[in-house]
Amino acid sequence: MSLMFNSNQNRSPSVANTLERLRVTTNTTRTEWFDILQLSWIDYQLIRLGRAVPTETLIARVAEHFNLNSRDVLAGNINYSALAMNFEKSDHSALPEIYSKAAFGRMRTSISSVNFLEKSEGWRLRLEAMRKLKISESALQNPFAPISMKFITDLCEYLRLRQFQKADFFAMGAYTFEANKSTLIAKLFSEITTAKEAYEFFFNDCMRLFEQNCTYKIKSVTSTNLVVEYLTNADVAAESGIRHLGNASVCQLKCGLTANVPRYIGHPPAKVKEVACVHAGDDVCRLEVDFSPPQALRRFPVNISRV
Repeated sequence: MSLMFNSNQNRSPSVANTLERLRVTTNTTRTEWFDILQLSWIDYQLIRLGRAVPTETLIARVAEHFNLNSRDVLAGNINYSALAMNFEKSDHSALPEIYSKAAFGRMRTSISSVNFLEKSEGWRLRLEAMRKLKISESALQNPFAPISMKFITDLCEYLRLRQFQKADFFAMGAYTFEANKSTLIAKLFSEITTAKEAYEFFFNDCMRLFEQNCTYKIKSVTSTNLVVEYLTNADVAAESGIRHLGNASVCQLKCGLTANVPRYIGHPPAKVKEVACVHAGDDVCRLEVDFSPPQALRRFPVNISRV
């Protein structure tokens, strides 16, 4: 017997989710899947609905097929990215041509953005987005590898059509801190003590290191506030065949990324307001950033402004 009636309502849905993700991630057909499980379609639906649980024998069979440990299957402790690469039918390590042309950015933000989808919305949306954009797990592995800004632009446009709002793109940008806090980027901030210095370092040095898509210029800065403008690099625009890179959603992502710069030095996020955007007809994109110290922030609302 490969399944039994569920006596633990909390266990089966989790295992069922793991099983279904294994099937979808590895592009296993339903026929092949039922052969692996040695189950009928109806029995598998009982597992997915939480009305039955797979036996140890079934779990062991799945683990053996994917070269995994049974305990990891039960716990959902699986590196799905590595698994997907192992089961790719051919070498997909190269970027699609559309995203390798005018590749003047690094993959770090692209990787953190698709990972954000899984964290916020679940693995299915992450997988659907990557398949929609025809990009493989193998292609999105090296955070320092070059990639065109068109990828993040297309990703944001796809998500906008999936009803993502400004706040969602802002949160996607904010998530870059979570992805970077234990990496080289965080170490680059280790000698900085004030938010003002952090922002100057971020826009004057870091952005030049990690992307050449846009030019960033600090227009004014004080101990508590900053105004920064950015505009598409003319050479990159010419190679890309468009006037302005990105879209309004990408700009919201940048707002979230900018707001979280102080967190690299242990400060709370800043308040960021977009006051101009080329995608709304302005000549330049302009952000106003308020990074008042924590003592001052306690006297005022701390919600980040999004316009």
